[in-house]
Order: sequence, then C-alpha cells, then structure tokens
Amino acid sequence: MSHGTRWLCAVSLLLAGSARALEISEPLQVSGPYVGPLDDVATKGLSFVTFSFVGETHQASGLLFADLELTPADQGVVRWADAVSEPEFSAAVGCLTDGLSGGIGLVIPSQIAVFYQYFPPAIATIYTDAEEAESTIFANDPLRTGGLDLAGMRIDRIGFRLDQLSFAQDGSTTNVSVGASLFFEGERVPEPGLAALELLALGGATLARWRFKR
Repeated sequence: MSHGTRWLCAVSLLLAGSARALEISEPLQVSGPYVGPLDDVATKGLSFVTFSFVGETHQASGLLFADLELTPADQGVVRWADAVSEPEFSAAVGCLTDGLSGGIGLVIPSQIAVFYQYFPPAIATIYTDAEEAESTIFANDPLRTGGLDLAGMRIDRIGFRLDQLSFAQDGSTTNVSVGASLFFEGERVPEPGLAALELLALGGATLARWRFKR
C-alpha cells in the first residue's frame, strides 16, 4: 500500500468516526391536582393531559401529545412525536435546545369553572402545569457540554412512556402522580471548529486522490 493510499484511509476513518447519532432517556416525575372524584379517575384514568415544553420565561412553549388519556393499562407503552405528527414539535424542540432552563411537564385539568353570567351557564376547564425544570431532568448532562438542557442536539423525535400512575384523595381534591420516561432521538450538532476540520480533511482527501491518480 502506498503512502497516498494510507492517507486516504486515515481520512476516511476520521470522517466515519464523526457520526453523532444520539438516543437519550431521562425520567420525569410530576404531580398535581386533578378535577373529578377519586373513584372516577382511578377507574377511567387521567383524561385531557398534554405534555408541555416551556421556555425559561414561559413565553414560548410547545405542546405535544394533546388530550392524552392515561390509564394504568398504558404503562410501558411508548408514544412518539415528530415534526410530521405534531404541529408544535418545532416549538417544543426550541425550548429543549435554547440553552436555558425551562420546564417539561404535564398540563392537567385541575378545576371546572362555571360562568353564570351566560345563559345557559358556560362551563370551562381550568388547567394547571405540573412540571420539572430542565436543569433537574438533564442534571446528569447527557451531552457532556455542561449545559442546562439539550442545546447542541438536533432532535428528530420525542418519546413518552408511562411508568407509574397513582391517585390520592386530599379532602375535596384529587392528587395525581405521574412517573414517565422521556426519549430524545437525533444527532449532535457539529461544533463549528469540528465541522471546519472535517471539511478541511475532506478537501485534503480530494486533493490527495487527484494527485494519486495523476
């Protein structure tokens, strides 16, 4: 094997080793009040639940898996969301990768409000956010960047698996506790310096190949 051939092989290995496919799994544990009697939700499950991904100031957010109905029978089932299936997927990813500690949680129907000024009276459901800070969820720093969230990752899809669902009566309030696992699939975004190095290596390989064939 000539020196030129060895050079080309080395460059090929450098480029092949730059793959940044990632699969990250993190736990989520949230709790909050739920509207309705304990017997009803314990039997039928938790209805009209939505996953929320919020920014640090709560001014930007993305909602996924709208109006879920969670029952104990759903434990172990993984649901997936991506840009095709969820209109707010990009907003959710934006909150997850902005480098700030926003929150991830559930939007839970917590109160029924009746507006008697209307005839017939209008009934509306008021929701509450039961969420955990991103800096807590990603405390183990899965990207090894020292960041608070998943900044530096291109997220292709997000998965949710129900691990635990329990209810408890507290006076007139029903408290719900949800334990889940979140899955994030995608690729690490190459740093500018690394991307430039790969392009330089690729250019060098092309030049070496041209010289070798002359």
